Amino acid sequence: MSSAVAPLAALLLTLMYLAPQALAQSVAKTTLHYDLRRAGLTLGQLRLTHQQDARAYVAEGRFRTTGLVAALRQVRFDMHVSGRVGDTEMQPGRYREQIRTGRRSSSVTLHYVGGRPHLISGQAGTAHGADPAKQAGTLDPMTALWLAATGHACDRTLPIFDGARRTLLQLGPLRETANGPGCQGELHRLDGYAPADLARHPAFALSLWFQTTPNGLRLSRGQVQTTHGPVVLHLSSAR
Repeated sequence: MSSAVAPLAALLLTLMYLAPQALAQSVAKTTLHYDLRRAGLTLGQLRLTHQQDARAYVAEGRFRTTGLVAALRQVRFDMHVSGRVGDTEMQPGRYREQIRTGRRSSSVTLHYVGGRPHLISGQAGTAHGADPAKQAGTLDPMTALWLAATGHACDRTLPIFDGARRTLLQLGPLRETANGPGCQGELHRLDGYAPADLARHPAFALSLWFQTTPNGLRLSRGQVQTTHGPVVLHLSSAR
């Protein structure tokens, strides 16, 4: 192979490796809508969508504050991930997010090579960001969120990296409860946070309950402790 052709071939092979597998056009899309509530007040709405075949998956998350809360404070996030389906795991290939909370803004794009995220572009909205080079084996937030919403995160420990912050989702085994199948655990902050925030809130408890459907489990209700107190997710519609 000539010296001129060899670099081009190497580039093409790299791009083929980076590019997620395309989904078959006939793959159905699953859409879940949730209301986020605190003390009986609806704070906003979360929409999750997902498509997957034997080789690839695409998932999206969208949150917006609504009603009176939106009039007082606009909070929004958009997340998108595409990746491959391995023998036992979902393997992210490309992740992007845009988040506005009023306190911080984040716009990030990550590419995954060999299981390690590479920060391609964006600002993660913190001066204490964790080193991306040390995040091999982590999942993006959207993949982790979909695994949690379908019961596949129960009885597992999932390391997560969003381009700046590293967290660890630890959930216990799935058990039958009065509210249906469910699991409980904690989301731990590990790196990428201001020292005072890490000391004040090192972990957050969460509980998840599911509906059983012909296609598997579906999150029907979730309760999560936050820096402002507990919030509850209620499934409002699914298709």
